[in-house]
Amino acid sequence: MTLTPEGEKLYAYIKPIILQLDETKNMMSEIINNGKTNIRIGTSITVLRSFLIEYIKKYTEEHPNVHISIEDNTNNNLITKIKEGSVDIAVIISNPNYTNKYTDIKRYKIKDLNYAFFSSKKYLEKLNHSIYIEEIKDKNFITNRNTTELNKFHKKHELNNFLSVASNSLIIDFIKQGVGIGLVIKEFASKIDGIHEIKIKEELPKAELVAITNGNKYH
Repeated sequence: MTLTPEGEKLYAYIKPIILQLDETKNMMSEIINNGKTNIRIGTSITVLRSFLIEYIKKYTEEHPNVHISIEDNTNNNLITKIKEGSVDIAVIISNPNYTNKYTDIKRYKIKDLNYAFFSSKKYLEKLNHSIYIEEIKDKNFITNRNTTELNKFHKKHELNNFLSVASNSLIIDFIKQGVGIGLVIKEFASKIDGIHEIKIKEELPKAELVAITNGNKYH
């Protein structure tokens, strides 16, 4: 049996999603095969809402006897918990070099991510063209004080860091309320009603969605 041309186009579109699901399932199965029936997952609210929740739902349907507990925390705290053994898997947003410095954790890259500026219509009308950062640098910017790389980016471009919060999900909440402009993950924020992307001509930071486990426990 072979795919029709239309089928090949559809498969090319959904193949990355299938691979992501398979990778997530494989990681969980690896832990179960090591004798665990209770999986402890660490992540952020942003990753949980925008990516992970649908895969956890599918996994629990296939493995109803496996108990899953989820913890929301910062990247640094989650890595510490992975190393201590109090969390089995952490799914986090990371810059490409962040987790590479740890030699005692196993790292799975799930997908590449891109940052983009977002605003609400209430704060800034949607533009039909790309602009330079200089054109909006006097606006109110909402930043995540726990993300060092993004804070460096804001400082480099002398942006008005009007409001500092503790998570990406809070940035999105304030964007929706019309408080200011936020630099958030494009692949996640573009799915949210009430906000729109501000297209920028300069290159913006990139990130990765990665899963990590204790390299000494699961191989």
